[in-house]
Amino acid sequence: MLGIDDGGQRDPEDWQLDFAREVFRGLSAPYLSSSWDVREAWLLVPEGNGKTTFVAMLCLYAAEWSIRPWIPVGASTRPQAKTLYTQAKGFVDDTPGMSRGFECLDGYLSIRVLDHRTGEQRPGRGIEITPWDPSSNDGVIPWPIFVCDEMHRHPDMSLWRLWKGKARKRHAVGVGISTAGAPGEEFEEARDKVREGTKLIRKAHGGTVNDVVLAAVGAGLARLLDGRGELHDDLVVKVVCPVSVRDDSALHAGHRGARDGAGHFSVRVESQVFSGRSRLERHRLVYKALAALLPREIHALNIEAVSPDEVSPSRTQ
Repeated sequence: MLGIDDGGQRDPEDWQLDFAREVFRGLSAPYLSSSWDVREAWLLVPEGNGKTTFVAMLCLYAAEWSIRPWIPVGASTRPQAKTLYTQAKGFVDDTPGMSRGFECLDGYLSIRVLDHRTGEQRPGRGIEITPWDPSSNDGVIPWPIFVCDEMHRHPDMSLWRLWKGKARKRHAVGVGISTAGAPGEEFEEARDKVREGTKLIRKAHGGTVNDVVLAAVGAGLARLLDGRGELHDDLVVKVVCPVSVRDDSALHAGHRGARDGAGHFSVRVESQVFSGRSRLERHRLVYKALAALLPREIHALNIEAVSPDEVSPSRTQ
């Protein structure tokens, strides 16, 4: 809970906490996979939703709870950098006890982290807020995060690319926070690639955007476990999310299972782990993974279990 200038206190909102969890969860990624690359966390929210306030919260938390923090924050302009610094400084000044842990340097738009017991500066550069300028930010080695605020207002994404390259040295997480940008800008082109990729997958396999995201997460986890030799039959389906799920219960109203509350579902699962297995073996894996739901929640299940090489080209274009 942080203090604000009117004497009250502010709790982070639920969406802010959810995003923060994803950011800091990403710090474990390099220790789980030898093929790790810089993890990127992008948050796109409408104007007036407290982006600057949230950046200040996120940076202060990351700085206080990390060893040798060096958190660069790239603002779109110098006035925006001052606004962000002022917001963070306000939290330090207005939250009881917080000034013992931070020293705000107005002339540098920087915040150093202090030892609560001695008042001496802890190792690390703390939080450094600068306007967009890749030429003057080349020496940064971020940890545990770096932040590009209002990315839609940056002239291009060169600062993001620069800090992402530097982040590999200490396995930091890149945080991008923005709203929508102007058509044709590099930031919007990056967003378009994500959106178009999602649309293609939805068109090929059906389902919702949430289905696509879950499938991507599940496939990534499956590859990770497979690379570590830990993907055995009991985990095959539990870590591979379905590409699509359809509830057909309404079509079977009055049937014995439906009267007891169990449903009828159709599910499509695509995974490399199904390669070389017969249809019966694939179905057994699915049923084994869902054993806890049978027959109370699931009365009947129509399964389509395929491997990637069995997907026709026309479905993936």
